[in-house]
Amino acid sequence: MKKTLPILIYPHPILRKKAVPVDPITPEILGYLDSMVTTMTEGQGVGLAANQVGLLHRITVLDFDILYDYMERYGENTEGLPRGILKIINPTVRDISPDMYTHKGEGCMSIPDVYTEVERPFSITLDYTDETGKAQSYRLHQLAAAAVLHEIDHLDGVLFLDHLSKLKANMIEKKYKKARAYFVKYPRYGILTQEQGEVAPNLDGWKD
Repeated sequence: MKKTLPILIYPHPILRKKAVPVDPITPEILGYLDSMVTTMTEGQGVGLAANQVGLLHRITVLDFDILYDYMERYGENTEGLPRGILKIINPTVRDISPDMYTHKGEGCMSIPDVYTEVERPFSITLDYTDETGKAQSYRLHQLAAAAVLHEIDHLDGVLFLDHLSKLKANMIEKKYKKARAYFVKYPRYGILTQEQGEVAPNLDGWKD
């Protein structure tokens, strides 16, 4: 059954854990993907990785319709871009462009109300398995590439803060502390903070 899952916010320790590859694709995994789509949609997000909802499976979801609309509006390269919400299992990237792209407002549902410039490769090829078990591959550019890399970072325990200079990261941290205090007191879209509890549901044996 689809349900909204609690979103963990920084600095919850699970956000720094590496997710493990999925094999096989079970009904439980498919249920998690459905619930992640519901959670992302209700939270008005573009993407959501398993770590953000307390799961350590290598799965993520991304709304490529939102990405397409933004990229069209700003004249970015949408050639070959998939449409709809993708359920992505065991993603990998290859053919990473040496050219770089900067999105001026990269944010994260686990670091709410904080946005900053993050530099990432201009183009990548995404390989993954879809929810039917079929291998998929897309060549992605600009914001689409950045969004995929952002979600894969989550699965590796990496946050967008890690791509910033130490000075800039410290400035963002100070700004975030004020926002975080608000979300601890007034949780939004099912956020689960450290103050509210360390353990999210369905951790499948995860231990700190």
